[in-house]
Amino acid sequence: MPSTIMGNGNYVRANSVAASFPSSAIRKLSAEDDPQFAAMLDVARAAEKGPDAVSREQNRAVQAHTVVRQGGQIVASIGRDGQVMTSNAIAARLDWASIEQRASGMTPADRRDLIAGELRKAVGTGAVVESYGESGAAPTRGALEDEMSRFAQAARRAAGLW
Repeated sequence: MPSTIMGNGNYVRANSVAASFPSSAIRKLSAEDDPQFAAMLDVARAAEKGPDAVSREQNRAVQAHTVVRQGGQIVASIGRDGQVMTSNAIAARLDWASIEQRASGMTPADRRDLIAGELRKAVGTGAVVESYGESGAAPTRGALEDEMSRFAQAARRAAGLW
């Protein structure tokens, strides 16, 4: 007879667990019975679908506020909408809680400037910081994502991974 180890280290025989929880005691959730469960299902369905084409293009059209490069490669960027993209290595160097605390009450433009300064510090010497500010011509998020993708693909090919 199969046994199952419980969290406390004790073994329980499978038939004794089934006997203590008859199927009639197990309630199946349905969206009609539980509004919270229905909301969770809606979120899961939306995540499976992914973004719609219009939202995706609007996101890709957002212009950059700041772009940070290291060795010619984009390692971070801030969009004029405030969205920040960084490599994992750069993100790990930032104290996001402190940044958010200091940015509390700032205008969105001042918050972007604060984050740009923190990115400069995190990347260190050798970083090339391209600041575009709040208006005027600037690369779009889509163009930056495409450039990052091309660089990553070239690096994989050079490493023999593709």
